[in-house]
Amino acid sequence: MKEFTAYIDGSCAPINPGGTAISKFLVLDNGKRVFSESLVLGSGLGMSNNLAEYGALVALLDWITRFGTENIQRMTIFCDSSLVVNQMVGSFRVREGLYKETYKLAVEKWGPLVNKCGLKLVYIPRDKNMAHNV
Repeated sequence: MKEFTAYIDGSCAPINPGGTAISKFLVLDNGKRVFSESLVLGSGLGMSNNLAEYGALVALLDWITRFGTENIQRMTIFCDSSLVVNQMVGSFRVREGLYKETYKLAVEKWGPLVNKCGLKLVYIPRDKNMAHNV
């Protein structure tokens, strides 16, 4: 069985909101790097930490589709944003915010992949997030 681990992260600096939003993700297979990516989502108006965190999830879900769902039987995705994890599992409501459209995109992409690839989203403390090094 092909089991993968992924880490996602996002940030907006030097100010939040309104800075430069960067999303990162890392995919591991038995502790070995399979793929990693870091993307700049944009700068200025409309950028936020939450948008960047959701952007990382969307980028990972796009990678899963490109990699091939038949190649993944299970993937645990670690994220240090309690907002993202709790909204995606339905524990937190989604309110208005800069991230709302990216949240909707993440949900749209998550739906077809969650069972097909055995996706599981798990909260971890920031200092345990390996995506910081991407």
